[in-house]
Amino acid sequence: MRRAERRRWAPVLLAAALGTAGPAAAGDPGAAPIEIRADRLTVEHGGAVLIYQGNVSLTQDGLAVQADTLTVHRDASGLQSLSIEGRPGAPARFEHRRPDGRRVRGRAQHLRYEPAAGRLRLEGDAWLDNGSGELASDRIDYELDAGRFEAGGERGVRMRLLPAGAEP
Repeated sequence: MRRAERRRWAPVLLAAALGTAGPAAAGDPGAAPIEIRADRLTVEHGGAVLIYQGNVSLTQDGLAVQADTLTVHRDASGLQSLSIEGRPGAPARFEHRRPDGRRVRGRAQHLRYEPAAGRLRLEGDAWLDNGSGELASDRIDYELDAGRFEAGGERGVRMRLLPAGAEP
């Protein structure tokens, strides 16, 4: 299959493998369809592990992610988590538009996304900007819709708060 054909079919293969169908349930962050595009897809363990590689992009509702590699983990109950990797010098990146319209963006070498919980973990030179300040740490846990985050690690936490009305 040629590269262009693989890109066109990747979302269809993902939907078939994950068993996604129908509209998202109101208030359930994990129920919205996820679209993934990449250069390559490898299916392992009878469809329990899907590995996307090269120019990976993921979109779901107000969330957009760009990375080098994305691994989907699922079991009999459905989608469990997505492991998202950057590459040296090019961390994985995300941008999230919260329900209140505020934009949050971040980057790290590794992201772990749990759609059903609406939770994103950033690890390895993690950085997050919520529009009113910037946070840097080894690890940041971010709850997408609540806008809540927690950070920590061996190097501690660095926060830069912006005055009201200042540009980030």
